[in-house]
Amino acid sequence: MARRLRRSCTALALACAGLLTAGGLSPAAAVPCGTGLMDGEGAAFQQAGGGVLSAAAGSFSLSGWGQPTLNGAPPLLLSSTASDCETKLGGRELVSGPQALGPSVTVARRFYVPTDTPAFARILDTWKNVSADEITVQPLMITAALPGAMWRQTSSGDALVTAADDWVLLTNTAAGTPTQPVTLDIWSGPGATHGAAGVFGNAFPLVPWVSGGTTHAVGYEPLTLQPGESRSLMYVLSFRPGTDAGLAAAQADATSFLASPERLFTGISAADQNKLANWGPLDSDSDGVLEAVDNCPTAANPDQQDSDGDGQGDACDADDDGDGLPDAVEALLGTNPLATDTDGDGKVDSADSCQKIAAATDDGCPAPPAPQAPGGSPAPGGEKPSDRTAPLCAISGVKKTIKRKAFLKGVAATVTCDEPATVDGELLGSARSVRLAAAFNLTLGTRSLGLGGGPRKLTIKPSKRLVGTAKKLTVQLRVTATDASGNRARKTQALKVK
Repeated sequence: MARRLRRSCTALALACAGLLTAGGLSPAAAVPCGTGLMDGEGAAFQQAGGGVLSAAAGSFSLSGWGQPTLNGAPPLLLSSTASDCETKLGGRELVSGPQALGPSVTVARRFYVPTDTPAFARILDTWKNVSADEITVQPLMITAALPGAMWRQTSSGDALVTAADDWVLLTNTAAGTPTQPVTLDIWSGPGATHGAAGVFGNAFPLVPWVSGGTTHAVGYEPLTLQPGESRSLMYVLSFRPGTDAGLAAAQADATSFLASPERLFTGISAADQNKLANWGPLDSDSDGVLEAVDNCPTAANPDQQDSDGDGQGDACDADDDGDGLPDAVEALLGTNPLATDTDGDGKVDSADSCQKIAAATDDGCPAPPAPQAPGGSPAPGGEKPSDRTAPLCAISGVKKTIKRKAFLKGVAATVTCDEPATVDGELLGSARSVRLAAAFNLTLGTRSLGLGGGPRKLTIKPSKRLVGTAKKLTVQLRVTATDASGNRARKTQALKVK
């Protein structure tokens, strides 16, 4: 039975951090986790009491992870920082081992402060389920004792913080020139699967955060972890001088960090990026194209080919040439999925009744030749010339699973043939409780379309009387297309009704 964690919270210990530098640390060296790191603009950061303490031009800020309780019960506290950390990235990242946060989950921290600019500090915490049961945790990020906490700008473009935001700029003045350091607080980024569920004014009790409140807590959407599974959350803080120029720099940095987050992801492997819950990976499909500019983020396409120029790459575009016929349909018809006009007669394939035969006619099909009798004279009775080729047809737009209520309103499909044809559609079931049998022998509904070409909409409404009270059933959509010469083609598709 799934076990839900309900109580625990990271305690934040206020400890004075002098302006310390981490110069001289060598990769993979073991150092105290409380070692100070200074960013490229002079702000110092130090881990203490389970949180991170920052000294920005003499002002202090705290941040730390916890799991809040949303039902009013007191939280359990974890107030310790690991004693020894491994250093990575030239000594600019401190990596601590997992610490227990309750009986079922551990949290391991990577704390990174680069020396280049624009400056920032990154906190990357990985939550792991160490129990034998599924668990659900709801992380909380607490930031306290800020030099200024008036809301000046959010990712939504206004000055009102909501759970829909990714970041906030904070100053000690509601307008005009700030006189203390400007804080940029980023709690999520593009591609997040778990953003903020709420932004609160305290860790406990949870109350709404108002502009000017020096403590705030970002409560994330719950993470469900299977036994042995881990997920990560990344939080970014930066400080700029308390001046007009510092405020402008923080505003520019907020935009650039999210638009081009490569520096924020320094040292995070592709596998670890895929564990992030509050950010999307830089390149989830590993095609060498960053997520922010990839026209197919989840399908590898290093060439970024986009035949129809719609901003969606061919690798993930259902209609590469944008002619109105899905690629799957074009494959069945034998038309060119990369050409809007397969036969080159000036008619787009979706408006061409004969997509593979060029003709300068209204429907795109050649005018039938006059029947000829032996000896060259017209045949009596308007006999049609010989045509023994059945039309090629495709069915698209049919859901494989449909709700019973929607099914009773009618099953919709698009039928496309490579020449003009009449279309007869049937919904079939078994006479025994309308269930799937060896053969469908009960017609639940029919619909016919006259002679025509191109993509055509077909909606068949089943008989409620014949469907009866069955709640779950499998039926068959059968479409028969007949061309002008009487040649027939049949397509079927099964669908489940729930």
